[in-house]
Amino acid sequence: MKTFLRFTQPNSRGVLALIPIQSMLALRKTATSTILLTAVIGTQLTACGSIGNVSAVKDGLQYAVDCQPDKALEQLDMAEADGGLSGYMGKLERIVVLQDAGRFKQAEIALDSYMALPEVEGETRAEVEKSIKDSLEELLKQREKQTGKRTCE
Repeated sequence: MKTFLRFTQPNSRGVLALIPIQSMLALRKTATSTILLTAVIGTQLTACGSIGNVSAVKDGLQYAVDCQPDKALEQLDMAEADGGLSGYMGKLERIVVLQDAGRFKQAEIALDSYMALPEVEGETRAEVEKSIKDSLEELLKQREKQTGKRTCE
């Protein structure tokens, strides 16, 4: 069984942090896993507010798989604007999409912004970078599975 999120202890502001371990791409495998994740989030994270537009994150990642990074980023913008869990996930997945598109300077700026979030307090940059690396690898695997190619041309 894959672990998608790791819950941390509340930080000094009482915010419970969510650390994605792998990309949301893995959640598309079954509707049951999405429902289960939503139920867990709903019962465990009442302090974090709404779930937001998680489907925008999923759609954004599909655009990334389809080698359409600008459309992917538009979807992630919508997820971030909705806030809640989707906003948090959108910020993390933005880094993955930017790295996949070869926009490394933008990805670095996005990572700095992500690391400044109160929800990330207590996590090291190395841990977050590992999560991003794992998510990028999952995106590449999904692209290869769907298109036969790991990279965009």
